[in-house]
Amino acid sequence: MSLTDSDNLPAIPNLELPQSVFILQSENLSHLHEEAHKTLLAGIQNDEMAPFAATLPTSILPERDALVTQFSKANDAVLKEVEQSIAQATENEGESEISEGIRKRAMYYARIGDKSMSIDSITTAIEKTAGIGSKIDLTLTLIRLGMFFSDFNLVVQNIATAKTLVEQGGDWDRRNRLKVYIGLHAASIRDFKLASTQFLDTLSTFTSTELINYDQFVIYTVIVSVFALDRVDLKTKVINAPEVVALMHTKPLIRNFANSLYDCDYALLFKSLAEIEETYLKPSVYLHQHSRYYTREIRIRAYAQLLESYKSLNISSLAKAFGVSEEFIDKEFSKLIPAGRLHCVLDKVTNVVESNRPDSRNKQYQQVVQNGDVLLNSIQKLARVLN
Repeated sequence: MSLTDSDNLPAIPNLELPQSVFILQSENLSHLHEEAHKTLLAGIQNDEMAPFAATLPTSILPERDALVTQFSKANDAVLKEVEQSIAQATENEGESEISEGIRKRAMYYARIGDKSMSIDSITTAIEKTAGIGSKIDLTLTLIRLGMFFSDFNLVVQNIATAKTLVEQGGDWDRRNRLKVYIGLHAASIRDFKLASTQFLDTLSTFTSTELINYDQFVIYTVIVSVFALDRVDLKTKVINAPEVVALMHTKPLIRNFANSLYDCDYALLFKSLAEIEETYLKPSVYLHQHSRYYTREIRIRAYAQLLESYKSLNISSLAKAFGVSEEFIDKEFSKLIPAGRLHCVLDKVTNVVESNRPDSRNKQYQQVVQNGDVLLNSIQKLARVLN
């Protein structure tokens, strides 16, 4: 997907860095530490991020003190120059030049990772900026800052602000970008249905490369949509989507994961799910805390999907279908059935699982009767009041 420079907001702050920090802080991701350290070091050096480097422990950034010393003077020099340009604009030029200088200062603080000064400067820039479009861009920067520093409140507050600004007059591009921000935040708080809706709305028009790269965006779209959509929508909206098809040529794991659930190839699904967890969930700063929940729910969905087609199945057939041991199936079903997550009965004597799916038509009838009783009671109470 090619984008012109005019389509892009600057990737400030660099959101690859908190991802690298997360990996370096995770002992179970030691196989990724070397690459993460390279990314972190290069990002700090490229943006001369003395304030951000100063917040990191030497256990994950041994070069911290040298980097802070090296870039602090450079930061001070740039900020001094920016302050002088703002002062000059205040004395000799108009409001637009002053506003431009204030925005430049705000973005520089964000670029070097100075959280408190970034927030204060961007807030001031928003107040001094007249155009709705520029206000939205600055508010999106505050959302990225919140994601950069894992500040949940900052993200939530500014998503709400951005929604209001977009409704007041945001153009199509900014409205589209905001959906990706909302979707990524939703994924990070386990609202996979909202994430899927927002991501799918922007799948063919994605431009938010300042937030997440395109391939990663498509991967996240598949992951949340496999969780959130039924089989029909999964096929039409995801598996057949040209953007997903293009990615599947280079990401066979994503292809196997999405297709195996739709094709009812449960052994491949379980194998792919384990790889998805290790490759995309556990190493993700946004999704790692949901990895166990996600994999469990996908397994439950697969069990339920298979049981829909049979009145009963023996344990050995289930184990073979899912490519796991009989002991694994027995342990899973022994927990899920009492919890009400699967509508079936496990007969330990015969080692047979018998489906007892609720009768949806009978359930609807009972609901109508119940609602009718409530309505009659309300009418009787009203009649007594009127009499």
